[in-house]
Amino acid sequence: ACKKCVAGHACPATDSAAVGRTTGTGVQCTAGYFCPEGQSSPTPADHRCQPNYHCPVGSSAQQICAPGTYAPDIGMAACVACPAGSRCIADDDGLVVRTECPQGSYC
Repeated sequence: ACKKCVAGHACPATDSAAVGRTTGTGVQCTAGYFCPEGQSSPTPADHRCQPNYHCPVGSSAQQICAPGTYAPDIGMAACVACPAGSRCIADDDGLVVRTECPQGSYC
């Protein structure tokens, strides 16, 4: 029986081993994207990393940024340091959110 390509990888039809593939690793998922099992493209349009998450090469799922870092844009491979004058802390859902330091304080 045929099996799905493993998570973090894609088994594209343009790959020279596409027909008769014997392993489920294919090619690693591209940075900025995540590949659940069964992907045929390393850049699946419906699995682009969303803001507040990052997706390094070979990601099988989006990864939440660590406190003190954030990912402001879609498709980020890595989180960036929180800029001076603001703070990046986890909200109730565990997502790191960047906020400006309130007036009368510093960060």
